Amino acid sequence: MKSTLSRLGVATIVSGTILSTLAPLQSYAATSEGTVNTPILNVRSDSSTSSSIVGKLTEGTTVDVYAVNDEWAQINFEGQKRYVSSTYLTIGSSMSTASTSSASLYVAEMNVNLRSSMSTSASIETVIPKGSLVTHVSTHGATGSWYKVQFGTYTGYVAARYFTETSPTFYASTTAVLYDKTGTGASKIATIPEGAKVTYLESLGTTGSWYKIEYGSLVGYAPARNFTPTPLAPEAVTTYYAVKNVALYNGTGTGASKIATIPLGAEVKRVYVNGLSSSWYKVQYGDTVGYAAARNFSTSKPEAVVKTTYYAVRDLVLYESSASGAARLRTIQEGTKVVQVSDANLSDSWFKIEYDGVTGFAAARHFSTKAPEEVTITPYFAIRNVAMYSSSAAGATKVATIPFGAKVEQLSQSGLSSSWFKIRYDGKTGYAGSSHFSLKDPEVVVKTDYYTTRDVVLYNRSDAEKVKIAIIPFGTKVQQVSEPGLTERFFKIEYGPIIGYATADYFSKTAPSDEQYEEERQVRIYVDGNEPLNVRSTPDSSSTTNKVGTLSTGTIVNIKPIVGSKWALLTSGTYSGNYIHTDYVVPVTTTPPATGITKKVSYTSYPMTARQMADRQVAQFAQTDAHRYDEAYLPRAWVSVNGSTGKIVKSEMTVVSGLGTALKMTASSSSSSLVTIPYGASIQYVDRYTSGSTVWYKVKYGTMTGYVTPSSVVGTANILSRPILTSHAYGQINTGETVTITGQSGTYYTISYKRPAGHNIRVFDNTWRRASVDDLLPYVDPSQIDANSRSFYQFLDLSKSAGTTATTLNKVLTSKGTLSGQGQAFVDAASMYGVNEVYLLSHAILETGHGTSLLATGVPVDKDGNALINSSGNRIYPERPVAATVYNMYGIQATDSNPLGNGAKYAFQQKWFSPKEAIIGGAYWIGASYINHPTYKQNTLYKMRFNPSSPGTHQYATDIGWAAKQTTSIYNIYQSLDAYTLNFDVPKYQ
Repeated sequence: MKSTLSRLGVATIVSGTILSTLAPLQSYAATSEGTVNTPILNVRSDSSTSSSIVGKLTEGTTVDVYAVNDEWAQINFEGQKRYVSSTYLTIGSSMSTASTSSASLYVAEMNVNLRSSMSTSASIETVIPKGSLVTHVSTHGATGSWYKVQFGTYTGYVAARYFTETSPTFYASTTAVLYDKTGTGASKIATIPEGAKVTYLESLGTTGSWYKIEYGSLVGYAPARNFTPTPLAPEAVTTYYAVKNVALYNGTGTGASKIATIPLGAEVKRVYVNGLSSSWYKVQYGDTVGYAAARNFSTSKPEAVVKTTYYAVRDLVLYESSASGAARLRTIQEGTKVVQVSDANLSDSWFKIEYDGVTGFAAARHFSTKAPEEVTITPYFAIRNVAMYSSSAAGATKVATIPFGAKVEQLSQSGLSSSWFKIRYDGKTGYAGSSHFSLKDPEVVVKTDYYTTRDVVLYNRSDAEKVKIAIIPFGTKVQQVSEPGLTERFFKIEYGPIIGYATADYFSKTAPSDEQYEEERQVRIYVDGNEPLNVRSTPDSSSTTNKVGTLSTGTIVNIKPIVGSKWALLTSGTYSGNYIHTDYVVPVTTTPPATGITKKVSYTSYPMTARQMADRQVAQFAQTDAHRYDEAYLPRAWVSVNGSTGKIVKSEMTVVSGLGTALKMTASSSSSSLVTIPYGASIQYVDRYTSGSTVWYKVKYGTMTGYVTPSSVVGTANILSRPILTSHAYGQINTGETVTITGQSGTYYTISYKRPAGHNIRVFDNTWRRASVDDLLPYVDPSQIDANSRSFYQFLDLSKSAGTTATTLNKVLTSKGTLSGQGQAFVDAASMYGVNEVYLLSHAILETGHGTSLLATGVPVDKDGNALINSSGNRIYPERPVAATVYNMYGIQATDSNPLGNGAKYAFQQKWFSPKEAIIGGAYWIGASYINHPTYKQNTLYKMRFNPSSPGTHQYATDIGWAAKQTTSIYNIYQSLDAYTLNFDVPKYQ
């Protein structure tokens, strides 16, 4: 039967939480979007879960409601008052506590869970991030404690206490693009400037990352990150000036359009905007407002541009900018008129130049305000070969050689010293000494390059009365000088500073092999331990492919030693035409009478074992080339690999400079030091920086960051002899260096690496690797060295004379250039300074390339001792007269950076004006440095290398085989003497 009760309200069955308080009779409205946890709701006869169930309601059903509290609602069910759980009712709009507003906008005050129903146990649809916007759909619960909201593509329920209602008015926090839709393929419909006001309509996307907004009359879509509900701060304005022509854009983003050009010096107003990148300014130029790069403006008004007329004083290059490496625009010829444009920001050493419609930059020193004078051209002829230089200043670069007899144009130039000519030759302009030219055309003399095809005797004349003045070694390049009337059998020859005559048949225009050979001789193969000697197709032991066979110790062969080398060409036997190393041969000579040779052996005891000696040498770092062909292993964890190239990434490094190393503020030796990092300290590699040819490491030491040199530090990445961390380390590699990956063994790579110049000797090298104790023992233990072998001569007492004569030594010095006939000088030097004459002779032969080096043949110097020839023997500084010719037979002070110049200057300071003076004077330096040193007294090659009295200090070399290798020449010389005395000083270990 239908109820006669009046209809007091409606309700829809939904999922939700229990209403917290009893409410007066209300009207409840259904919402179509709510979800239901329990699709079937029980209708009971009373407000108790134990009462009988009188019916069921399905989701979405609308009912009349009479009363409601936290647990139960009284409803009209089939005309009867019945009860249902109030948890599943959505409050209608007629009740003040359950108003709905589809236009309300709320902001999350923290991260909030969006749930499927009004229960903290309901499933979480998504998490709404703090600060995100949601659209309010309806309010639920007697106290409105739940909101139904829309967030992006989600609709669900949130706790109302975590949200605050906000205005739909927003502001662009930066320049933003308005699109016609979201996603791929969206089209731009407008640009919203920074600070512009928009109206928020709704959030889109699964995370609300897009807003649908109204901007003016347009409705579109834009990323939510570009908007804020807070208006931007009031704009401030400052006056600026353009320091160059500046492009003004309508925005700062990619794709912004140019709207104006602000000229150099123009005044603009900078408008300060919150959130704008520091690299951009918002500026007003006239009535136009836009954006421009900040670097193009200054608060100081630039000075007025001044243009000045200048003239180029030489040919010069016009560059695109004054920066290093700038592109070349064109060449401006000497005398050209240009306009110099003032530029307040430009260095004084540069001019900004306008020329032929082009603006560029050039060095200021190349211009003058004076117009060039009219040049007078006078023809001259070179009366000798003349070097032409880039300028008349000291240190100028040689640009050409003008041959004898060549016609040149002498160009007048005011202010030029009378000792110089400015000349033009073969299209080139330069400077040369005026004394080398004549107005008269000299007799034409033709000079032709030739090469000797054998050792050639040079005579002072070509007739029967001729006298030998020199021997030109095989393969030497000389010049044949034409001379009318000279018979075809003879050539007039220029051989360095010597001019003479020689048989024409002994010369060829074709250069022979670069190798120059000594006289053929017979030798016996001798390798310590009776090992065989490798025969190679080329004179190179670093190659792994040139080995053609071996020769057994004791084999007798004929050889031609290569001048200035430790290699020899085999001229007999199966391997004739191939090469062997001369460290492993001894002369085959007739044994001199026993009475002519005296051998004395003494022993010096040291308080250590031979192994302890080897241990000390390893601690000081000793090198060997014995493992050059062995695999070298690097843990894979310490290297980053790209193809066959690996980069060391182990960042730890150690200071190995004995006095520590300066941590520089910048990558420059002249930079201030932050601190001196002590020896053994650990540092962290950051980066590398190259200044010219100098490499610096940027490192971190404690809290400080600065720069150190590669020679003062070593990386901690060990290169190992076997693929195991505890194996012997051949050396380390610095962080950031690259190696070549040659293979892989488990967790190790095999690598190849050449130690760069300037790196510490502890750094690994393919050829020169750190020696182990086992490597060292055969070299430091005298008991392992045969007393009758060549190697035993490393114990020869070099402070004692060989007791030989000048006549005997002169036999050895035959065909040794300026050393020839100097036997008495070596005997005198030995007597005066207590240095073995055979050792001195051997040292001189090695250093001078058998008496043929420039330091041996004589170097002309000026009054200050500066060399007047270069390393090629060509004359330099022609304006300087020759003050003396100096000689240096032992290469003393001939440092790697400038061997000829430094060696000649030292010889000048010592007054070595003849070969004899250089031989005797140099002997003092050799004796004082090691052999007769008052503290170290290193009177043998062994002591020079290992210094057993104080191992690890004042040692001559790091190669463990150095002392044995130096014995070859000394031993060979002794074997060629008729009579001599041998004094040996042999270490004796415990």
